[in-house]
Amino acid sequence: MKSEIPCDWAYGIQSGCQGESEFRGLLIIGTCLYGLLAINDLLLAFLRAKIRYSKNSNWTTLDTFLIWILLFSVLRTLDCLIAVFNLLPHNIILREVLTGISWATGPIGLYVYLSGVFLSIPRLSFDRLSCKKKYKHSIWILNPQKVKPILWITSLTTIIGIFVSSLIAGYYHERNDQSRRYDAIAVEIFFSWLISGSIFVSVFYYGRVQLSLVEESIKLAGIDNRNDIKLLLYKLRALNYAIGIKFSILTAFLLPVALLYQHIAMNVITNVVFCSCCNILNPIYEVILTSIIIYLEISTLRSSDKSSWNERLHSELETYPSTRNSTVHPI
Repeated sequence: MKSEIPCDWAYGIQSGCQGESEFRGLLIIGTCLYGLLAINDLLLAFLRAKIRYSKNSNWTTLDTFLIWILLFSVLRTLDCLIAVFNLLPHNIILREVLTGISWATGPIGLYVYLSGVFLSIPRLSFDRLSCKKKYKHSIWILNPQKVKPILWITSLTTIIGIFVSSLIAGYYHERNDQSRRYDAIAVEIFFSWLISGSIFVSVFYYGRVQLSLVEESIKLAGIDNRNDIKLLLYKLRALNYAIGIKFSILTAFLLPVALLYQHIAMNVITNVVFCSCCNILNPIYEVILTSIIIYLEISTLRSSDKSSWNERLHSELETYPSTRNSTVHPI
């Protein structure tokens, strides 16, 4: 007998729930897409390792970012599989926590990426050649010594916040109190909205600052026509624009979802749309982005110049006199 309650796709597809076939189909597709994303991330991590070896360069925050994104895609694949086959039916709290943690790993990867942006800006904002603009540019940024502690604090806050809200949701789910469970999930989504807004603002401002400084430094060094340098710029633009676009959408999207989550969860149509956004559109977007980055990394490997771009940039800039035209204010 068909139930009048929509399937709880975030937890598991139970037989007879409303929209069972639709949600099951969406989650199967989502499993495949997140699995493809995991393969892309794994390939990207391999390419990055090969580039580090060929250019004798060090581990970067981008490499750490990729590890977190790989973990995100693997956990999302696992979570979708559990939901499709309704596994661990007697471990309600564990399943709720797994779902929450699978989403938490994504923002932590972004925190790592942003920490790299914050650390790179002071290094890039060195004295440069004369500029036509006569005024000074002020860049307000975290003190580099504070970046890692703040990274740890925000990461732990994210994990603990999502973990606790998932525990509460699981607790009420176990007691069949769906109303309070939905409230706990809504709090979790609201927390995700705050994270998304913070990431969007940071990428929108500091990502553009980083890109601008890199372009200026490269032009100053006279190496802007080199193929590997162009690939570097393409990669930076792709990452900054893609992250900015995604989190601008999430910032606009998650707040209404948090406020109206109970109504969304109890309506099949809105729930299908929400499920599609989380498990179809999101991985498709990230698969496209990682595919572009993979192409750029393969092109970098094919580059005939084997030296590290930042080493070349540093050595060539040493030959120039300097004139200060920007100021970095550590906070």
